[in-house]
Amino acid sequence: MGHFWHHRRPEADIDPARLLHCLKARGGAFLLLAWCTVSYAAVTGGDSATLTSRIGGDIGTSLGDAGALVRSPSQWTSGSLMVGVLAAGALGGAFALDEDDRHFVLAHTSANANRIILPWQDYGDAFFACGATGALYLSGLAFSNDWLSETGRSALTAVALGGCASLVLKVAAGRARPFLNEGPHHFSFFQFADNSWSFPSDHTVLAFALSSVLAERIDNVYIAIPLYGLAAMTGVARVYGDQHWTSDVVAGALIGTAIGHFVGSRHRWKRGQRSCHVALVPVTAGIEAVGIAASLTY
Repeated sequence: MGHFWHHRRPEADIDPARLLHCLKARGGAFLLLAWCTVSYAAVTGGDSATLTSRIGGDIGTSLGDAGALVRSPSQWTSGSLMVGVLAAGALGGAFALDEDDRHFVLAHTSANANRIILPWQDYGDAFFACGATGALYLSGLAFSNDWLSETGRSALTAVALGGCASLVLKVAAGRARPFLNEGPHHFSFFQFADNSWSFPSDHTVLAFALSSVLAERIDNVYIAIPLYGLAAMTGVARVYGDQHWTSDVVAGALIGTAIGHFVGSRHRWKRGQRSCHVALVPVTAGIEAVGIAASLTY
């Protein structure tokens, strides 16, 4: 066993180029937060009493979502139990592959692959997730668009709940991160050090929570596929960067998807707002098709 574990590869460390990329990613998050500020300024130009009532109501709705999520296991049907069994089976299979997957990844790394794969994890970054969902919510309020504000509220709620669930499990499990070379079965329960917070992957939880809510709200398969693809690549990047085991990512995907689907589907028709639809239509010139146009309505 001692001969199997690799030292953490230098390319996975934060080098100057990677640090610059991270700063750029954080810069994107701060731009989103700046947009939130602009949107808020636009919102506050209206009736402040109505705005306060609306935000207070939305906070109450989010707290209601949290309570309903906690109570949901008592309302599971036989179909829900079957899904749970399949999810547990998938997670068990991932645990069995943890060692082999890490061995394969460490044997197939390169500087070029690092530049291509590692940036995908930024989609699950907490700064980005909170900035993007906050921007959606405040933009909806600013432009009096119920669909947009409800989508932002649902996404922000799912991200917050996913983050809380991930943190509780991380502390409770105390699983060592792969680069420590302590093996996939090293659990020191109730730890408060980041190096012992491998299970589950919080980046993956947030990525799938965000994508699941957006997929539920937009309700279009052509949009859902790339949304889930973004979330999946977040998990791949975390495994590739030697920050997580495969099972950490699978657990994160299951948790994030479950929470995002639950929250996103609870208020699909809330307040009578229109849903979002994407239509693909051919562009023609005479009798010949020359392209495809997409139209978004909400």
